Amino acid sequence: MELAKRFISEQGQMAVELAVVMPVLIALVIISVDSMVYLGDCARFDRISGEIVRIHAASPAVSGEGASSCAEAIQADIEDAMNPSMHLSFSVTCVEKSESNNGSATGPADIVGSFSPRLQEYRCTLNYIPWPFTMGVFGFDLAPLSHNRTYIIDPYRPGVFL
Repeated sequence: MELAKRFISEQGQMAVELAVVMPVLIALVIISVDSMVYLGDCARFDRISGEIVRIHAASPAVSGEGASSCAEAIQADIEDAMNPSMHLSFSVTCVEKSESNNGSATGPADIVGSFSPRLQEYRCTLNYIPWPFTMGVFGFDLAPLSHNRTYIIDPYRPGVFL
């Protein structure tokens, strides 16, 4: 008789344990899937952005129009190649840099480098918003995860990264 009482008193224990553990397991699965998608997107972005910057930055048709139009063309091509969805966004900026070391030449290579034309620095940024939070949490927008790649290009030597 005592065994039957003990069995009856423990009948709902598994349902309660499942109700407590399932939200934690679902959260862990969502976090792991989102992190794998983010890492995959970052790897693909690194490969694609390098190729697109290399092609566009040194092409005379685009670079002759100015750095801002070249950055816009690069951003448009990255968006086309990456097939963006709600959780991905991209930005590309271009800044002209000088190759010299602030006027302090230490050797013959630095003296020759100081006479070279200006270099262009392209900063490509991937912004990623994790899946369940694309619309925000309780009305608050979350800051996206950012991944940056910087490429320094000499527009007069096609296809060369510095």
